[in-house]
Amino acid sequence: MTNKQSKSKVTSFRLSDMAESILEELSSRLGISKASVVELALRKYNEIENNAKTKNNN
Repeated sequence: MTNKQSKSKVTSFRLSDMAESILEELSSRLGISKASVVELALRKYNEIENNAKTKNNN
């Protein structure tokens, strides 16, 4: 187990049937776990939010 893996926490949440289907499809297409798809989406959202804040501050 790597140091990064040892820091990860178990989180659960409920998804609508449509969201679960989309998550499953993305996971399959990308060849990664559903947890990885969610993490990538959250990181991208954070990146977009930070870029928007930076633009508003200039």
